[in-house]
Amino acid sequence: MSILIKSLVSLLPMAKAIRRELTGYPRRGRIIDIGCGAGENTALLASGADRAVGIDIDQSRIKKAAERYPGIDFFLMDAVRTEFADGYFDAAFMVMSLHEAACASDVVSEACRIAGEVVIIDYSRIQYGFRKRLVDLVEKEKYKRFADLNLQAEFAGCGFSLRESRRIHPALHIYFFVRGKAGRKNSMVNIK
Repeated sequence: MSILIKSLVSLLPMAKAIRRELTGYPRRGRIIDIGCGAGENTALLASGADRAVGIDIDQSRIKKAAERYPGIDFFLMDAVRTEFADGYFDAAFMVMSLHEAACASDVVSEACRIAGEVVIIDYSRIQYGFRKRLVDLVEKEKYKRFADLNLQAEFAGCGFSLRESRRIHPALHIYFFVRGKAGRKNSMVNIK
């Protein structure tokens, strides 16, 4: 089986794990999906939210999202400099997008500025064997930048603390950061 076919097959369980988490998230208030792509995850989050917004820097993906999900607001916008007021959103989500950011620290700072809670679903920080080779092959420098990012320190610098961190798939982790101090549930010893 070719590496491409193996990689495509391995993505299906990842997508299911992401859907399961987003479907189970208690939605309320205003939410933003940062790096929303074509809007699939934003649509999952929109159910039950007072307002759902998706932003992305890819014009074609934003256009596609707006066409597919007309009840949701999608904006062509840089995640580093959004046009939203401080604390406007109850929760900000970054689903498989933070590792894509060239300046992830700036994206984290902006998410903390506009939301009271930040939820990240992205690659697990430590990968082994085939998954590591696959992630290295597909994501290259993006993953290395993300793996080197000290998430807890970045969020602490913005006045946020880790509420929970857990593996949702062998290759994926979910992190919940909240403004201020939080009781900590963590399935990892250190998220760096």
